[in-house]
Amino acid sequence: MFVYAPIFYIIHDHFRVGEVNIPNECYSLQWNPRAYLLAYATAPQNERDRDPITFRVFGYPAGSRRDD
Repeated sequence: MFVYAPIFYIIHDHFRVGEVNIPNECYSLQWNPRAYLLAYATAPQNERDRDPITFRVFGYPAGSRRDD
């Protein structure tokens, strides 16, 4: 079975900043060009997942915290 997996290329000033492979349906996509952050909501990877939608952020360093 062939599954279409979209790949999003993040390009700024003609340079590729990042690449995100999203293996499921993408319901929503939001880009912040100043912080190079990409947030997206996708369908669950399998039908047994409890959460109906998965929300992820690409580009935010793991373990970092920002206090405003």
